[in-house]
Amino acid sequence: EYRGTSKSSSRRLDDDDDEPSWDGDIEYEADDSVRVFKGMQVRHPKFGVGSVVSWSGSGENMKLTASFAVGRKTIMARFCELL
Repeated sequence: EYRGTSKSSSRRLDDDDDEPSWDGDIEYEADDSVRVFKGMQVRHPKFGVGSVVSWSGSGENMKLTASFAVGRKTIMARFCELL
């Protein structure tokens, strides 16, 4: 059985440690509250209404590439209102 080592120290992980011994032991919470799709309309305070072309990242770090009247812009999603 692989025990691994903690990145913060070189000690071995034991069964009674609170730290996960493998990535499968880590539980991730998905944020399904925001659904973005190609063609979705967004409103930006400076660029107005645009259409989503692509996106990357998630949560607070999500970036949208959208086509606005002034041209294509890549912006942080948190600065847009999803329509």
